[in-house]
Amino acid sequence: LEELRRTAYGRDGSTAPLVEVPADLRARTGYDEAELPAPLVALLAEEARLVDEGQALLAAERHADEAADPSDHDRTTDGLLPAPSRRRALRPGPLAALAAGLLVPRHPARRQLALARDHR
Repeated sequence: LEELRRTAYGRDGSTAPLVEVPADLRARTGYDEAELPAPLVALLAEEARLVDEGQALLAAERHADEAADPSDHDRTTDGLLPAPSRRRALRPGPLAALAAGLLVPRHPARRQLALARDHR
């Protein structure tokens, strides 16, 4: 934490000025001290804001789930998909890749690795 403070504020946390911690922030975080270094108070305030924002987003998502059509719960996205058409299944791209893999010589480094593996 000290390294993070030094990086963020260019000084040790111990040299940062002490500021009063608001009572609501003390209650939320469990800190009993009335004064803490200013960077720590700013960090705690930002953390509290992010927690509130996250709770609001979760509540909105929960509300959206409750308002969703109940008949949609039976549907899944993992249902069976129709088989691709014969023309789509035999596209030249995959066939060309297969042929290239068989016909194109291996990279020399890969060949050396294979030889080294065989000599073990």
